[in-house]
Amino acid sequence: MKSVDLAELVAVGKSMGTHGYRGALKLFVEARYLESLFTARAVFFDLDGVMVPLLVVEIERRGDQAVVSFRSKDSEQKIKTYVNREILLHQDDLVHFSDETRHPWYGFVLKDQSGNQIARLIDLVEDEYQQIATLELGEEHRRIPLPDEWITAIDEDLQVLHVDLPAGLLDI
Repeated sequence: MKSVDLAELVAVGKSMGTHGYRGALKLFVEARYLESLFTARAVFFDLDGVMVPLLVVEIERRGDQAVVSFRSKDSEQKIKTYVNREILLHQDDLVHFSDETRHPWYGFVLKDQSGNQIARLIDLVEDEYQQIATLELGEEHRRIPLPDEWITAIDEDLQVLHVDLPAGLLDI
């Protein structure tokens, strides 16, 4: 594989853990990049500032995650180094990538009725039935429905969404 410039890589998600004993990883990928993951030849991992490419052998979708097997990583022991790491794709592998595909609320902070910060919005996908928000809660990512009725105010200058979420929604 040829040398890759860091500027050509786009952060798309995070590795969540191993899957099985044959060296597969569970990956969380932002919704707008999921299709790109399924067509990419390699996934890059940030190992303490060093971008390491792994060649994709097999990908299986599991709900809002993907289980990916990589060439030469055929055991749980060989793949453990790549757990809980940022994952990146080469910009040439991105399907229909454009800054315009980001939702205008990308990066907004969600605050509850008391003004406490809940999470950061990293993706919002809208279809004909609902909006699904991908939230960054510390080290975790969660997808939740985010209907308009739960959004009580929007402060575009401060990039804040004030929300009234049902009790326990983020504990699931």
